[in-house]
Amino acid sequence: MPRFRTPLFLFLLVGFSYGGDFSHTAFAQSRQTLTHVTEVQCTIQQPLLVVTAQGEVPPKGYQEPQLSRRRYTQPPADGMQEYDFTAITPDGVEKKISKKPEATDKWADYTHEAPWLKGVRIYGAADGIKEVLLQLCGQGK
Repeated sequence: MPRFRTPLFLFLLVGFSYGGDFSHTAFAQSRQTLTHVTEVQCTIQQPLLVVTAQGEVPPKGYQEPQLSRRRYTQPPADGMQEYDFTAITPDGVEKKISKKPEATDKWADYTHEAPWLKGVRIYGAADGIKEVLLQLCGQGK
């Protein structure tokens, strides 16, 4: 029986010296679709298409907002590239959070990857869908 004490002691020592607080792991947080997309902007900075979305979240805020481009096996019939606007939900630990999150996607060489592209559509949950046609995107530097 005494020979098991040393490994157990080392296991506990390493676990607690590591911090003992595992609340920052992926189990404590989850990525959720933002409820409201308030604004979408796009700029063409050849060869980049820069898409930026802004949204609103509950008072606790969300962390690490992100625009995720949907992948297609066939180009969409309407020519609209769809994005999901997501962020990590608060886990109770005080961190820098945003009540008006903003995320940007820089799509390099979009003209070759998506010659069918006519615009972008950003999805949030509920009433969170916004669209911008490519012809309305501003010209950047």
